[in-house]
Amino acid sequence: MIYNESAIIGKLNVYIIPPFLSLLVSLIIIYIALFKSRFKSENIIFVILCIWWSLLSPVFLCHQFLRGNEELILYIERAVHFFYVYTPAISLLYCFRVTNTDNRLLVRAAFALSFFISLFTPTEYYIPALNEYSWGYMGKGGIAFLAFGAYAGAVLIYLIIFFVKR
Repeated sequence: MIYNESAIIGKLNVYIIPPFLSLLVSLIIIYIALFKSRFKSENIIFVILCIWWSLLSPVFLCHQFLRGNEELILYIERAVHFFYVYTPAISLLYCFRVTNTDNRLLVRAAFALSFFISLFTPTEYYIPALNEYSWGYMGKGGIAFLAFGAYAGAVLIYLIIFFVKR
């Protein structure tokens, strides 16, 4: 597939700035963590966490360049979410590593739940369709997506309470 340069420039708009900046900042943080700091296991986990947290930025960039090709965008959304659902588990792993807390059972349970949810990401149970907006697309959440949201929210609340008590 050959792209016409004017067609690509015609697709550039203001909505590309936030995901581009998010991706750029993530890459800078990853670079600093890898090459400008001491080599420690928590730095590697932090880099992995940064990669996972920034997974959605390229997807939102694709929304601008692939506008109108909803089938391909839906495929990309589902494929990226296959990995993205591991973000809560990686966040737990990182926080426990940094605080030198041993809670292997919770981390294993989180990875198991992430794995279970990831099995549904290629299906309509996770993202059945897309909503179209002026700034791009947003997946309509199915029952598995709602389960992921509840799981991620529970991990967030747990981590807030964990750090407040620390």
